Amino acid sequence: MSAHELATADLERLAQIWREHLPEERQVSGDEGFFESGGDSLGATMILIGTKESLGVDVPLETFFEAPTLNGLAAAVARLRAQDMSS
Repeated sequence: MSAHELATADLERLAQIWREHLPEERQVSGDEGFFESGGDSLGATMILIGTKESLGVDVPLETFFEAPTLNGLAAAVARLRAQDMSS
């Protein structure tokens, strides 16, 4: 799988996880803020647990709070994967 295909698959899976933890399941945009969309800190924690279980990447809660958007989470996943591969 190419890096682009992996990023696309990750983004799709993250969007699915994201929707599961919003008050109403719906489509989400990449730059939509999780908390502005009705999400809360428990939901954010559950998203990070789902990310670890589904993608194998442990994103710190602090990182999520710094960029609480779908695109921000996808970028964090890519960055953390790259760090793990270079270690």
